[in-house]
Amino acid sequence: MRMSVGMRVLLTIFLAVIIGSLIFILISMFGFVSSGPLESVAATALHGGFWYKFLYAAVCVVLIVIAFIIMFFGMHKRPAAVAQVADFNGGSIVITVKAIEELIQREITNTREIKAAHTRVVSHGDYVDVSTNLSVLPNENIPDVTKALQAKLENEIQSQTGVHIRDMKITVADVEDSKSGMTAPRVS
Repeated sequence: MRMSVGMRVLLTIFLAVIIGSLIFILISMFGFVSSGPLESVAATALHGGFWYKFLYAAVCVVLIVIAFIIMFFGMHKRPAAVAQVADFNGGSIVITVKAIEELIQREITNTREIKAAHTRVVSHGDYVDVSTNLSVLPNENIPDVTKALQAKLENEIQSQTGVHIRDMKITVADVEDSKSGMTAPRVS
């Protein structure tokens, strides 16, 4: 699970506070700085008034809560993205987006005019959007290759999974030489 920006900021601030406190304690222990501030904080926490103790307790509780949030971050797994194949009285049949992507990749691999591809499928319940970036071999008719691939993919996905493709975007990202893997020269 990817960490959100807010969680990264929280983690950075938390670690900076902890590391800074530990460095201060270490340099105070070895006499590089006066231990007066450290002793003053400890004395205030132990013998200070109610509001000082309340403030220190609040800081400790916040740090403990942040530590638990960070410790258990990512423990909850998100359910796999799925597309609905059929819905009936007793339940439903779904297929994962990953399975659809694998079917698409298999069909693209079996197309000799295409060297490589990267596919992304987004599910919207009972239909999907497909976005594919292709590397086509040189000297191929790109419009014919992409139209044939689009028809082939729509037919295969519909017949094998029962899921409708609402939108299919095919992008030819590169024209590659089949032997060397080098990009073919571009004509301006």
